[in-house]
Amino acid sequence: MITPLKLQKGDLISIVAPSSGVDNKSLQAAKRIIERFGYRVHISAYAVKKKTYLPASDKKRAAEFQKALDHTEVKAIFCARGGYGMHRTIDLLCFKKFKKAPKWIVGFSDITLLHLHLQNVVGVKSIHGPMPSRFKDTPKKVLKHLFMLLEGHDMPIIRGKSKTRLPSGILIGGNLSMIHSAIGSSSLKKTKNKVLFIEEVDEYYYAIDRMVQSLKRADLLKGLSGIVVGSFTQIKETRPGLKKSVNTILKDASGKIPVVFGIQSGHIKRNYPFILGQKL
Repeated sequence: MITPLKLQKGDLISIVAPSSGVDNKSLQAAKRIIERFGYRVHISAYAVKKKTYLPASDKKRAAEFQKALDHTEVKAIFCARGGYGMHRTIDLLCFKKFKKAPKWIVGFSDITLLHLHLQNVVGVKSIHGPMPSRFKDTPKKVLKHLFMLLEGHDMPIIRGKSKTRLPSGILIGGNLSMIHSAIGSSSLKKTKNKVLFIEEVDEYYYAIDRMVQSLKRADLLKGLSGIVVGSFTQIKETRPGLKKSVNTILKDASGKIPVVFGIQSGHIKRNYPFILGQKL
């Protein structure tokens, strides 16, 4: 797995929106925050939220992302936000130039599909972490952690009180719904000997169970070295309910595969970043 070059103060960071857009006020706040960390910022013309759900057509959003991928002066790409849209742009992108001179790409949620593609198809590491849409509400220590990663420092995966050792293997994954939606695509092919990170927000327990069981039926849990679990927030129950916790759902499906809980990452305020594609 290829590791992008570390950032140097004064480097140019591009904010693009391969998925949904962001209100201009939040983008400008993110720009000021990034500049305070010592970097220059370019905001894509199509990153600003419009009246429609997507900020621009698929071709326009992909073209802006392609510019950032190929531009020699851009040293890192921050995806503006998640939402929806990555599925509509991923196959419009070309990674040939990018693979020769890879740069860090940061995002989570809907950007999970891009992460999966980078690790399974392109062979490049990326960062699961906070995005400009939330920078103004993200604790400074979380943002500092992000820039330390970008600058090449060896930063730990932040966990809760669990002392369970993390399983060994190449770390992949992200949002469970997005992983589930990639079943059968080139972006999610081989999981053998890998460690799968998952997180989720605003779902029903039965839907989580269905997605995990779908991964199992597709043989994508088979051969995993382990599963590491981030935040599962705003999870809802039906009436009558499934009566199974997220922990139970995962343990039932995983069998003998080790499952480690407590990763402090996902749809939470303290969404600590970490490198996908790294070997644990």
